[in-house]
Amino acid sequence: MRHPAAALLALLVTASPVLASDALGPVKQSYAYDAWPGKTGALRQGVALLDVDMSGHEVHSRRNRLTTTGEMIVRYAAPNEAKPAFEVGVRVFDSIVEAQEHLLVFLNTSTMDWPRGDTMGLSTGDVSFASKQAGSFDAIVFVRSNVYVRVALLASASTHPDIALIA
Repeated sequence: MRHPAAALLALLVTASPVLASDALGPVKQSYAYDAWPGKTGALRQGVALLDVDMSGHEVHSRRNRLTTTGEMIVRYAAPNEAKPAFEVGVRVFDSIVEAQEHLLVFLNTSTMDWPRGDTMGLSTGDVSFASKQAGSFDAIVFVRSNVYVRVALLASASTHPDIALIA
């Protein structure tokens, strides 16, 4: 005999992609999802974040959340700095739609409205969103093909690089 909680969990796991996609309808309208570019194209694989040159910064720490959220998060610091200046999160999806819908979920769960990056002079990714503080970008999220990327300054750092160049 199956336990009722196991049956409920199985129902939620099998139904969640449909529910999640349906629940994104209002968010898709709010962020003009149907007009987003990059819905077709070649899928990317083998993204090696640790091999990327981050212009005068070195890996400070990394968190591999591939088994929980699917995201690899790497924090970077200037040489000889004790605290990281920014972090980069990357997640590779099986499809472009999944990556773009993940970006929608991020935008939906954020406590702020994110303007499109291209309206702010940012040409990163197929579609991007960004926030600015004091005239400088402090966070950028974008999707290129099936890859979701999040770049954010960390408040604890004493120096703040230009993350638009990093993204």
